[in-house]
Amino acid sequence: MRSFQYIFLMTVLFALGGYWAYTLADGLLNRGEYVRHLQSQVFPDSVTSLLTWLLPALNLLMLIFLLHAPWQRAGIFVSTVLFSLTAMYAALVIADYFPQAPCNCIGTVRNLSWEGHFILNLAGAALSLCGLFLNGRERRKV
Repeated sequence: MRSFQYIFLMTVLFALGGYWAYTLADGLLNRGEYVRHLQSQVFPDSVTSLLTWLLPALNLLMLIFLLHAPWQRAGIFVSTVLFSLTAMYAALVIADYFPQAPCNCIGTVRNLSWEGHFILNLAGAALSLCGLFLNGRERRKV
């Protein structure tokens, strides 16, 4: 049973690492479009300016954490938080919380509806939570 848990944990780490690597590369290679999409959201300009650098930095930090075994749990935890926050943001948009619905062009899959973003981020949060659980079990067995 232990080998299955280890393989599943490695699959989770690979999936999270791939997601954050893609997100980082997309944000850096398409920087102008990335900034425009962030500016089309509901955040004040000061927050948007911060997010244009903070989010790619967090993506890079998570990749480093996910690749370095002693820090993997922190990387998985931050992944859980970011996926959860993004799911909550999508839920607020779906619930018409904001006076005007922001462009759904933000995110990894730009053509996805807000409902799709919500489901994608819920799935990412669930996957991350599984990773936290499995990482904790593997650490206790060592």
